[in-house]
Amino acid sequence: MTDNGSKHVISLILCMACPPEPLSRGFHRLYESHHRPLFQLLSELDCKASLSVPWGLTERWHSDGYHDVLRMCAGLLRGDRVELVSSAAYHPILPLLPRQAIERQVAHDLVRHGELFEDWHCRGFVPPEMAYGPELLPVLEEYGFEWCAVNDTTYCCLSPEPPKSHIAQCGEVKVLLRSSLWSEALIGAARSGASGSELAHRMMGGLEDWFGDESGYIVLAMDTECFGLHRRGSLECLRDFLATVSRSENFELAQPSELLERFPAEPDEVPPGTWRTTGDQFWEGEFFVPWQSRYSQAHSYLWELTELAVESVAKLQERLDRSLHSGFFWWDDDSSRALPTSTARGLRTLLDVIAAAAPEDLDRALELAARLDDVTT
Repeated sequence: MTDNGSKHVISLILCMACPPEPLSRGFHRLYESHHRPLFQLLSELDCKASLSVPWGLTERWHSDGYHDVLRMCAGLLRGDRVELVSSAAYHPILPLLPRQAIERQVAHDLVRHGELFEDWHCRGFVPPEMAYGPELLPVLEEYGFEWCAVNDTTYCCLSPEPPKSHIAQCGEVKVLLRSSLWSEALIGAARSGASGSELAHRMMGGLEDWFGDESGYIVLAMDTECFGLHRRGSLECLRDFLATVSRSENFELAQPSELLERFPAEPDEVPPGTWRTTGDQFWEGEFFVPWQSRYSQAHSYLWELTELAVESVAKLQERLDRSLHSGFFWWDDDSSRALPTSTARGLRTLLDVIAAAAPEDLDRALELAARLDDVTT
């Protein structure tokens, strides 16, 4: 307890990831050992936490009929204990993408979740792998996010310590810095099945020494892969950790958004990086290893290929936009039944777009084109 009678705060963000492809193997086993047990634990706990679920994972649950976890997710949204946090739809490394691709990933996650859950509204954003760069800020501002979670390692390369009694403010977005030290401690305890209660007491003791007489906070964040039946004792570790903090006289659990009301914001700069970036990598300018490195020729080719693919989609979209000109759809039935030249050009463009973007629909498109030919000849 601080001199003014308030408690210190620990805020936990659990970050889920989506499978790399729709038909990834072993998904049912992952669901049974990891996804459902974690949601059951969160549904039962009487303490505060937050959870980030990308649309790519929610989409898989929905398409494969895993309705029990969707019901539990809806229940968490209706409650006030677990805060749902937004992310990018399909788990990309956002700072390495062009602006329009970042916007699509952010918007798609918001829109599709909003279609599935009527109570879906997120104040915060957690980028996949906590891959952050200043290019994210205008997009997050545009979509109304109040805060973004970022790892503290690169911040501490330029500052003696992370914020503990204020929140970094970058433009209009508040940046909550994840404690890499204590997050990794909880990850290690979960993976080894160690006592969550012992870790909680050790953590709170260390934090009290650091906070001193000030009211302070830390943010813990981790990939939920380390919790589940596939790691013996991991769920018990998490349960005991949260319960021990909840019973503490000097500490309490809070959702990340609640920190914004509890602690003042101060203008600051947060450098780029991920929760894997080391201090040595930061000083080398290698912010996004292992997803991008100037020392990897393979990365050079992969990202050049990615850039070409993104540009190709943009060009394809432009071709579609041009094919929607009103003149492509107009002709005078009274004067001629023949398809005008402009309409024929538009038809060819539409078929080209469908062949490139959705080849599975090409047979139906060709059938419609043949029927159109029949009624105009």
